[in-house]
Amino acid sequence: MNFKKMLLDGIYPRCCPVCHQVVAPKGELICPDCVRKMIPIGQPRCMKCGKSLSDKTREYCGDCKRIVHQFDQGIGIYPYDDKMRESIENYKFYGRREYGDFYVQAMAHYGRPYIMRWKPECIQPIPMFPKKQKMRGFNQAEYLARGLGECFGIPVETNGICRVQEGRAQKELTAAERRGNLKQAFQIGHSAHPYRSVLLVDDVYTTGSTIDAAAHILKANGTGRVYFLTLCQGKGF
Repeated sequence: MNFKKMLLDGIYPRCCPVCHQVVAPKGELICPDCVRKMIPIGQPRCMKCGKSLSDKTREYCGDCKRIVHQFDQGIGIYPYDDKMRESIENYKFYGRREYGDFYVQAMAHYGRPYIMRWKPECIQPIPMFPKKQKMRGFNQAEYLARGLGECFGIPVETNGICRVQEGRAQKELTAAERRGNLKQAFQIGHSAHPYRSVLLVDDVYTTGSTIDAAAHILKANGTGRVYFLTLCQGKGF
């Protein structure tokens, strides 16, 4: 932990991303009792998007059988349940940016085998519309991406793609509406480079429409393979 974080933790005690109380013992990222509640997604998983499957004889979820995704492969770490939904809302909207440190730790730990196999040349966070990012004060995906970049020594590119349309909030839309909402949302950035492989990072994966839209722009501009890693993920069917 660097000096700035130590100072901030002394002034503003770190809160637990599960119970939202001050973490004890001091210096930890999560309460010892709460960490046992954080159960990552296990097998069986969809071989394309990584969603949890109820039937171990299946290889792909219903979405990945029906949709031709633009990304090559990806996974989320935790199921997107009520506990994680509340945690992420506090992280994004209510000033609990320190939750991101635990998120990065979990993503690095459980995502390591995939990242080592994918060998991304850079990490790119899903960008936010500039006005929205200014109002929120930070891009939650960029915070995670920078933490992962430090963990693995992989460069983080924040201007490879940019968000040019705000659109409606994705959580308010159906799967089909989400894809339409994002068709023109992204464009290639001024510092884009045709990498052989890129890892996209975001907080939540549900239908895959956001990751697909970003992957499409990258591949249309010369990127070879596009993978994704998210903190949370919806369930497959």
